[in-house]
Amino acid sequence: MKILSIYKPNKKNEGCACSFSLGNDGNVYINAVQQFSWDENKKTGSFAENAKNKEKSIAIKLNNFECGGIIRAIRTFSEFNAFHSYEDNKTSIKFSTWEKSGGIPAFGLSITRNGADKFKLPIETSEAEVIMIFLERCILIDLSKDA
Repeated sequence: MKILSIYKPNKKNEGCACSFSLGNDGNVYINAVQQFSWDENKKTGSFAENAKNKEKSIAIKLNNFECGGIIRAIRTFSEFNAFHSYEDNKTSIKFSTWEKSGGIPAFGLSITRNGADKFKLPIETSEAEVIMIFLERCILIDLSKDA
């Protein structure tokens, strides 16, 4: 299955890039990378330099029920929270709503590892729709394996 990627660099150099993919095990994986740099002349950000830095990147695995929680949050413009513990890492996942300036509705994905490493991705409502469709398809593909 293709990977769904969203890149959100910013001039404050606080952006994030996230990719969503379906693993062979039926789980959805989210890989997030913090922004490395900003080129003011080109108005572009770079993430590649942080992709292999364990403090600046993270991979999390979502099961079908967690995907369902995100889908519900998008459909109802509400919040989804999850907590993962693996080896020495404690990771909180939050998919929530917020209002952009002018009262424009939006979502945000926030992943926090060990209370310190933060990955924040602002998500437009159009992007949330695509994420929802992607997650729905991943669930259907996984469930069809058992049929």
